[in-house]
Amino acid sequence: MQVRHLRYGDKTLRDGRGLYLVPQSSGRHAWRFDYRFHGVRKTLSMGLYPDTSLAEARQRRDDALRALGSGKDPSALRQAAKAQQEAANQEAREAAENTFATIAAEWLDRQNLADVTVAKSRWLLNAFLLPELGARPVRELSKAPREILAVLRKIEATGKLETARRAQVKLGQVFRYALLEGKADADPTASLRGALKSPKVRHHASVTDPAAIGALMRAIDGFAGQPVTLAALQFAPLVFVRPGELRPAEWTEFELGAP
Repeated sequence: MQVRHLRYGDKTLRDGRGLYLVPQSSGRHAWRFDYRFHGVRKTLSMGLYPDTSLAEARQRRDDALRALGSGKDPSALRQAAKAQQEAANQEAREAAENTFATIAAEWLDRQNLADVTVAKSRWLLNAFLLPELGARPVRELSKAPREILAVLRKIEATGKLETARRAQVKLGQVFRYALLEGKADADPTASLRGALKSPKVRHHASVTDPAAIGALMRAIDGFAGQPVTLAALQFAPLVFVRPGELRPAEWTEFELGAP
């Protein structure tokens, strides 16, 4: 088949078995392959000459003929492969854009928290979680609870049991946010309950010194956390109950009109 001297306006050059070359004004001539599938005539592009050589065009034609021989439509196969590649490209773009660090920052920005609470969350993320997980795609991590556990166990191994527990809670908050935003498939921390050692409970001695009580009350009034927490702290000294009893208390339990 002579193609080197083909010019626009020349006749189509046919190679056989459905393959032919159509002259184009650009000088980059178009390979085409005609075939029938279930009685319907179809044409498949095989590339442009000289980018696609005669040997390459013939190879693509032969691949298409093999597909036809197995009862498959070459055009449908090409479209499916293209869709699969586009999906893979989209997944790769999403993975690059939605790293754990990016999603954690988004979550933190959306929290209506006191500055001191935000600072604590940012410190926990920066000190223990972002160095290990920050660059990883959040969707990938959402399906890897064992990797998450390994990071938490690394913190635990330093003796920081309470920090490890708080890190697990923080991870759960970030992953649940990512899940709601459609950027994660699951919360991997949900399957890690009971996987970490429990910190030893430390009981604090009662404050009985009048001066210390005054200092405690002033510290409570200066608390900069959530308003509901401040209200609970200010109310607790008035009723002398445990925190676990104060939190679920209902209005019916209070005799507001009593002397």
